[in-house]
Amino acid sequence: MENVIIHNIKYLIWKENNEIRSRKISTKDVLAKIVDIPQSEAMAVLQGRKQLSTAQQDLLLKYFHVDEETFILGSLLELDNVCIVKENISFLINQLEHGKKSELGDFVGANHSTVWRWCSGESVPTGKKLEALVLFLNNYFFLDKDIRTYPFFLDDNISGIYSKKQQLSQMIFELPDEEFKSLYSSLKKLLS
Repeated sequence: MENVIIHNIKYLIWKENNEIRSRKISTKDVLAKIVDIPQSEAMAVLQGRKQLSTAQQDLLLKYFHVDEETFILGSLLELDNVCIVKENISFLINQLEHGKKSELGDFVGANHSTVWRWCSGESVPTGKKLEALVLFLNNYFFLDKDIRTYPFFLDDNISGIYSKKQQLSQMIFELPDEEFKSLYSSLKKLLS
């Protein structure tokens, strides 16, 4: 299970910042600015590889007006009664590439207006429609946790198949020439 403190940091930033919700800026960037640390260090904190110092944590708590005991001991998502499945569905559907919402509707057996209501957070599917939606989203985004309980909407790195292909392509393009040469035959074999 991911550290409650990490979820609380991500949630506080998500809750207070519309630019995070619209993915105009990253959680890492906001955290780095609030506690005055490099972005690489903020990323390490969000990945659980590093902890905030007491002074940094105090800055964060003061910024968001949260007491230390609540922050450390409890899930702020639970305290605020956040409906994780609703937020995830809205977030994930909004992350779908062009044309995939229609494909989702067909797969789940829901019309355009129903998918729009899920997208806006106005309603949440139940029963077989929810099961089909979970299956579609898990397959499309390669999710390894349950969207009904894990807060994917707090993560900056969720992307669909097309975006993942673009990311890999960009990573390969950015490899230094010598490193690419050494990997070429393996990549070619893997992709053949």
